[in-house]
Amino acid sequence: EDHTLVVTLASVRKALGPELGKARVIGTIPGRGYRFLTPVWTEDLVDEPASDDEPPPETHSPNNLPMPGDRLLGRENDIATLLSRLPEARLVTLWGAGGIGKTRLAIELAREAIEHYPDGIWFLELAPLSDPRFVAEAIGAMFGLAGPGGPPAYGMMTTFLRRKRLLLVLDNCEHLVEEIARLAEAVLTSCPTVTILATSRERLSIAGEHVYRVPPLTTPDSGYPISVDEALRFSAVRLFVERAGAAAGSFVLTAASAPVVAEICRRLDGLALAIELAVVGLELLTPVALLAHLDARFRLLTVGRRTAQPRQQTLRATIDWSYDLLSEPERALLRRLSVFAGSFTIPAAAAVALGEAGAEMEAIHLMLVLVGKSLVVPLPITAGERRFRLLESTRAYGLEKLAAVEKVECLRGLAGHLIRVYELGDRLWYTTPSEAWSATYEPDVENLRTALAWAFGPEGDAAFGVRLVSLTQTLWAEMQLLAERRRWLELAEARIDETTPPGTR
Repeated sequence: EDHTLVVTLASVRKALGPELGKARVIGTIPGRGYRFLTPVWTEDLVDEPASDDEPPPETHSPNNLPMPGDRLLGRENDIATLLSRLPEARLVTLWGAGGIGKTRLAIELAREAIEHYPDGIWFLELAPLSDPRFVAEAIGAMFGLAGPGGPPAYGMMTTFLRRKRLLLVLDNCEHLVEEIARLAEAVLTSCPTVTILATSRERLSIAGEHVYRVPPLTTPDSGYPISVDEALRFSAVRLFVERAGAAAGSFVLTAASAPVVAEICRRLDGLALAIELAVVGLELLTPVALLAHLDARFRLLTVGRRTAQPRQQTLRATIDWSYDLLSEPERALLRRLSVFAGSFTIPAAAAVALGEAGAEMEAIHLMLVLVGKSLVVPLPITAGERRFRLLESTRAYGLEKLAAVEKVECLRGLAGHLIRVYELGDRLWYTTPSEAWSATYEPDVENLRTALAWAFGPEGDAAFGVRLVSLTQTLWAEMQLLAERRRWLELAEARIDETTPPGTR
């Protein structure tokens, strides 16, 4: 019977002992059965009487966890936090952007927790499934349960799991999130000793879910020199160095290359996948040349691991996976938000991406979706307001998708929005403490540079630029960027002519 086969295979896995028990020796093939994943041979065994002095052999819970080919770097704090959370939570969702390392973290976490689940840890990769109806069938096959997909299969599964103490790892749930939510709810309500660990770019949003936002690997701030020792304190740099050594044969971080590698990691947002794709370029490029080519990252970061899922073969494919799951209004907002070089607020998103300063409710609705799908990153509240940003790779992707006419329209909207922002700032500067004023108006400086570059460019409108320059003289002075203030002022003075609207000269 199928259930006997499951028990027998679990015994075989235990019998492999401590050296092979952690390897993926016998694989579960959904819908087909089992197979050996390592070379197999036979030999005659001689039975020897067991010694009373020998300790019993170490055994391991049954599992089908993949065996990673490299070690996990920079996730020690995440592992420690999650290990303390698992005993308290029945459902933990590792939530984060594509390529951030959710799957690898889930596998390592499961391995660390394996002794707490006597009935095993069972890993199901959902990315190959395109139809929600196949979820029940895949899980049933993993546990050796016969039956068609749909609700009857879930009933059979919960009956089978009701007295099991195991960890079920569901990887890449975002494209099947509604079906996985139904599955998780069925398990949580019927199987009191089963724990679910999910990875997703979107929350499951059901009762009992504990969401853990997976952070990027740590990167240095931009704009200051950094030594080798300082750079290696950041987990993104350590990953770059280790993977670069494996990809290029050898790689040593030097005083000259440390600031360059640090900037590469920062420009790649600390995304593990992007860093691993980038180091392949070191076979042809120096770190300096690699950094110079990052503006063309979607053409550069295209050589992934041959055995990786298609969505992880290239950086573009990773973001395509999320973009394709959006509705057209959500896609349009993401594209248009890419004109923000810095962070932005909800009113700014409404004015620039929706073309209406008062369309905040629509912007809130769409932004909730993009934040929920890990495409927009919320920042801590400062100066009494919440700001958001796009990861650099997401922004570059959005700019590629943005049509030329649409881009000009959004840049015009950005310039108009900033005029309104700095008109108010100009009036309030006299009555507001400098620290509070700067906290409110300095976060838009990167967006201001983008708007000015457009306004004074060949496709821009100089009137917008002249007005912005006249309103931001105090801002540049407060930031002690006097040389930059002089440069913009000279550009504005050169463009003032009889066509400039009154009051902007």
